[in-house]
Amino acid sequence: MDKEKLFEDYKYSRMKIQMKNTYLEDVTIEKENEELEGDYINEITFQKKIELKEESSAKGYLRTQVKSRNLETDEVDVHIEVTYSGVFYSDDYMEPTALERWVDIQLVPQLLSYNRSLITSLTSQMDIEPINLPTVDVLESIGKNMPEETGEK
Repeated sequence: MDKEKLFEDYKYSRMKIQMKNTYLEDVTIEKENEELEGDYINEITFQKKIELKEESSAKGYLRTQVKSRNLETDEVDVHIEVTYSGVFYSDDYMEPTALERWVDIQLVPQLLSYNRSLITSLTSQMDIEPINLPTVDVLESIGKNMPEETGEK
């Protein structure tokens, strides 16, 4: 799907779907070694979940997992999981499948900043190098999450 179509979908979803509230659902940080030495790489994964609520409303969840792996030992010395949720709604009636599609497009752009901020804040207060999540190319993310054949979810 070309970038112009992705951008149009993104703009449409921003106009039709609004996030009303956000909530910290869960946070877990495990530090396996007291002294962290050497070079580390952060492996970052995301999981999304959408629960349709009443008419034209849904709750979306974004879980961000970070595994900080020691490059020398290949051991995961820090494991972090943060889950935020947001309540999304539309002023107009939407079919449940359309609502789910538009909420899915908005989940990462709307909730990632909350996860990023908390992870950076918490790790800066620990005896480790603060972990800063990179920014995400929203259009690339949307394109990767849409099936090739139809461009629809």
